[in-house]
Amino acid sequence: MPLVFSFEIDGSADQQGEMGSLFERLGWERLAAGTYRYPQLAEEQAPVTLEDWFNHVVPALMLFRCYVLRQRLVVKQFTLEAASSTGYRRGAEVGSPPLAAENIRLRQPTGEAEVDDQRWSALADWLDAISFPLGLST
Repeated sequence: MPLVFSFEIDGSADQQGEMGSLFERLGWERLAAGTYRYPQLAEEQAPVTLEDWFNHVVPALMLFRCYVLRQRLVVKQFTLEAASSTGYRRGAEVGSPPLAAENIRLRQPTGEAEVDDQRWSALADWLDAISFPLGLST
């Protein structure tokens, strides 16, 4: 059951494309400029596909938020359509728990001839650097 995220930002085509390449890197399929689907159509398996929310969906949405705020872009509109089923059962080996970046499958975005290792290692560093902002009581 897929998720489809569509957005339009007030920015350059380069900024829209850069944002899109981040979605693709996290396993989303580009349907059109500013429209992405997760999981990719070719990866759906019958009868049930569990979306990897912790490692692909939530990080992509967080990246969108961070990018918009960092670049001071204006979001003209966005939609997130979800008919989703996800979960994790360790004993049954179903689904995925939250993973360190080194264990998340990152992909080559369409239209990019070569992976810039430094650029994508920065994405992995960002994923691992996300921390809990509040103190924990022991």
